[in-house]
Amino acid sequence: RKFAVIGDQGIHERCGDALWQTVVAKMTDHFKGERFTEAIVEAVQDLGEVLSVQFPATTEGQKNELPDDVIEG
Repeated sequence: RKFAVIGDQGIHERCGDALWQTVVAKMTDHFKGERFTEAIVEAVQDLGEVLSVQFPATTEGQKNELPDDVIEG
């Protein structure tokens, strides 16, 4: 009954609390309607759009600070 949307410090510094609050609000609405897949898909799409602008894709010298795995608990 709980969930978290977690980004690293660099993402948070550029995007701020508003991004996380928007994503969590949308996901909460989907969860209340038992649209679990839609919650995840829309969150990934929304975050992908923002992150592609803030952090354009390059591979040279960059690495993920957090794993890309979905964690179930």
